[in-house]
Amino acid sequence: MRESRAIAANLARDLRSTRRRRRVTQRQLGDRVGLSQAQICALEGGAGAQTSLETWVALGIALDRPIAIGFTRDVVEPLIDAGHLDAQECTARIAAAGGWRTRFEAADDPRSPSGSTDLRLDREGVIVLTEIWNRLDDLGAAARSSDRKLARAPAGTRVLWLLVDAAANHAIVRRYPGVLKARFPASSAAWVRAISTSIEPPAEAGLAWIDVRTGRLRELRIRDRRRGARDDPASVSSDQEEPMRTLITNGTIVTAEGATSADVLIDGESIAQIGTGLAANGVTADETIDAAGRWLIPGAIDVHTHMELPFGGTFAKDTFETGTRAAAFGGTTTIVDFAVQSRGKSLREGLDAWHAKAEGNAVADYGFHMIMSDVNDDTLAEMDGLVDEGVPDFKLFTAYPGVFYSDDGAIFRAMQQTAKNGGLIMMHAENGMAIDVVAADLVADGKTDPYYHGVARYPIFEGEATNRVIRLAEAAGVPVYIVHLSARDALNAVREARDRGVKAFAETCPQYLFLSLDDLGNGFNGAKFVCSPPLRPADHQDELWTGLVKDDLQLVSTDHCPFDFEGQKDLGKGDFRKVPNGLPGVEDRVDLLHDGGVVAGRITKERWVEIISTAPAKLFGMYPTKGAIAVGSDADLVVYDPNARHTISAKTHHMDVDYSCYEGREVQGRSDIVLSRGSVIVRDGQFTGRKGAGRFVKRAPADHARIS
Repeated sequence: MRESRAIAANLARDLRSTRRRRRVTQRQLGDRVGLSQAQICALEGGAGAQTSLETWVALGIALDRPIAIGFTRDVVEPLIDAGHLDAQECTARIAAAGGWRTRFEAADDPRSPSGSTDLRLDREGVIVLTEIWNRLDDLGAAARSSDRKLARAPAGTRVLWLLVDAAANHAIVRRYPGVLKARFPASSAAWVRAISTSIEPPAEAGLAWIDVRTGRLRELRIRDRRRGARDDPASVSSDQEEPMRTLITNGTIVTAEGATSADVLIDGESIAQIGTGLAANGVTADETIDAAGRWLIPGAIDVHTHMELPFGGTFAKDTFETGTRAAAFGGTTTIVDFAVQSRGKSLREGLDAWHAKAEGNAVADYGFHMIMSDVNDDTLAEMDGLVDEGVPDFKLFTAYPGVFYSDDGAIFRAMQQTAKNGGLIMMHAENGMAIDVVAADLVADGKTDPYYHGVARYPIFEGEATNRVIRLAEAAGVPVYIVHLSARDALNAVREARDRGVKAFAETCPQYLFLSLDDLGNGFNGAKFVCSPPLRPADHQDELWTGLVKDDLQLVSTDHCPFDFEGQKDLGKGDFRKVPNGLPGVEDRVDLLHDGGVVAGRITKERWVEIISTAPAKLFGMYPTKGAIAVGSDADLVVYDPNARHTISAKTHHMDVDYSCYEGREVQGRSDIVLSRGSVIVRDGQFTGRKGAGRFVKRAPADHARIS
């Protein structure tokens, strides 16, 4: 029942946002599919758990965008067949067949001289995709290719995907999410066909089977149903065992809503049960984690990172492997990185490049925002497709003329587009034109040390640009999100906007809460602290903490963008304008905020969880799959010791950079055990995860930003 409600909630969100983007009223949509306005309203409110699959199909077709569980455009278009199949016939076929399937030959595929693909949607809403090839030169490449397709499916999608190399008697069974590689007997092709056409296990002896109704592997070993026959575990080899059950006991669950003592049962990748005394009440598990004396919090989410970012003639040091691993050590289980559109290129080229960087490398889950450096008719049109693919946020700049800078007209056009597609504009708000004038004057006067990077970028320049982009968003009628807010001038602009009802949101970063303009001093050593916006005088910090307390600032991210002091930062010797901008921090955020916020008495532990996990998940389309401890949520969890002390140092951190901004600072609080979708990836200071285990997170449009 909970699963049905979760699916209905996902469908409701998809239906609501799609209808609004298509500018169709509830009454108009109801007339198209034979429902009343009240019924459409109820469906959009999440009351569709018992609604038939046929109804969801009809709604998707009526809106010219497939909505229902796992309906991708590639699935629906063959049904409609360029208008040759109308909605009524489509619905009738699905109803008659108890699902839907199509088969098409793949003889032209270069991977195989002959083969076929079978694609079926069963009555329970599970896509069953079967690919049978006579020869596969690169099974892994084929798997990754299909992964990218499946990653674009709507939230709530359940997929059972089977890729078979008939010649080698080899198959990959991929549960979305999750993968199992296995070797089957020579009859594997027949076996695959059998389970892809029936929701019951095949009757033949000696065959493993999958329950298509749940998409879960039900039997890993080759199973012989004959009386007295023995299982042969050697017949199957796998890279992943049957999903584990993990029980976390005796801890204090801390969420944004409050704290309570309870146990948590994880089944596979999700939270299955929450309650007291679960073990005593007969709950069993493969592993039990005793969290006595510690907190259990949702995995932290960092929605502002720059892995491998090209900047100033070099690249940010951390890759998606090293960066997500360092994040995991610090209790962060999901990042959202910025893909970059190069000027003159398409958004698609930039996004594909970032997928290539992350796929097969990230150890924890990741998503993408899109940096737009070139706003034109083509890129505006591309925005709609990216929103549908789960990349619904677009970052623009009033800074960095000649590189990322956009003028007011370009910014406003992008905002107008998000009014249509449900996306969110994120702004780096500093007056870049004015900053360049001041910086040139300082260098001409011989003031070239890194300290003057902070001097040149006046707080008022940040305040002016923040106010300007908020006013543009007001004019466009859309929300706006201010990244890495550093100055009280900018915070005041956000406060004033929110007080008059504008949907303006903002983040700050640890460096603006714990470091100051003074750190840019000490000669060229100050280059370690060069970032934009720059570190501010220390008297700005209390205002930022107040903003976090009062929710004028909704969350804290890192703007993690590490460059080595030696060999990268020193590109700016003699001219602060050439120092690569960016600081390391993805590993330190959670502990710094606990120590400087909770322990120091500035914020509650519940607010701490909110600003590091729950608010990012809500604002950026991941809640409650992430950012929550609830039945059905991803088992991204951290067993956190609020009393442990440790010292931050480049000698011990896991970020791929040769210094720490917080070198020698002792903090209270530490992530002891970190789980990503049910798998322990950090335990007692040791990495236990796996390169490539991280998965792309397809995020929903920014509905939360529109209703907050």
